[in-house]
Amino acid sequence: MSGGSRSDVWLRDKGRCRVCGVKVIKSVKREPKRGEVHQLHGRTGDLRHETRGAVLCCLRCHERLTGKVNDRIFIVPTKTFAIQQGEFSDARFRLTFTDLHGRKV
Repeated sequence: MSGGSRSDVWLRDKGRCRVCGVKVIKSVKREPKRGEVHQLHGRTGDLRHETRGAVLCCLRCHERLTGKVNDRIFIVPTKTFAIQQGEFSDARFRLTFTDLHGRKV
């Protein structure tokens, strides 16, 4: 990640899931409180190394963000940043998370 690393995302997000607020842990086991760095816009091109486009979340919320479960959630940014590929959600600022119907989670 340019200008940082996964560790920087952990520090910025204070070891808490940005979606539900639970304190996450570093673990190789698949457990609900395992912390995972989620790339808001995928891991291609310059975005792969961009900490502004990544958030820390627990395993449960990460699965909801990626659509691996039926209870999918979506990200609504308050600020964006621009790079060569376009304009993207900036995770350094407040993000809102909604369900399929636009209700806050």
